[in-house]
Amino acid sequence: MSQLTGLDKAWAARLCAPPQDLALVGAVARLREDLASNLGRDQGLEPIANILLPQGPGVATWSTRTYSVAHLDEDLPPAAVRAVILDGGPATRYLSAIESPVVVSVLDRSIADESVQEMVLNYRSTRGRPLSLRRDLRWTPSIGVEALAFEVPL
Repeated sequence: MSQLTGLDKAWAARLCAPPQDLALVGAVARLREDLASNLGRDQGLEPIANILLPQGPGVATWSTRTYSVAHLDEDLPPAAVRAVILDGGPATRYLSAIESPVVVSVLDRSIADESVQEMVLNYRSTRGRPLSLRRDLRWTPSIGVEALAFEVPL
């Protein structure tokens, strides 16, 4: 998967000056489960964490940071982050405090409380420019999960 995404082509440059291009915000235990999911084709399956958060004796650095929603009021992702994924309702409540050009909010529609979904729709229609998950991000959410992506003015 690392070769399919092109990470191997500029590996040396990424080690010297890794970009801070993605922040994952949510419950840490749930984020760990998501990062353990496999991604790839045929025999090239590997955990998503191998790309976003590689760990091991040969790894020098990585460019994705995770933020615990429990401590988000003290530790917001920096404005230099190009994209933020807010995983779940508690993380999405911090939407207006995020200063990233692209925000992806992943919401579980099986939860009866609609207040977070309504807040996101209102925020997106008043401050953001909607992005297509399929066309712009090439991603389709799982059944039962609604995800919204949009750019926000900085």
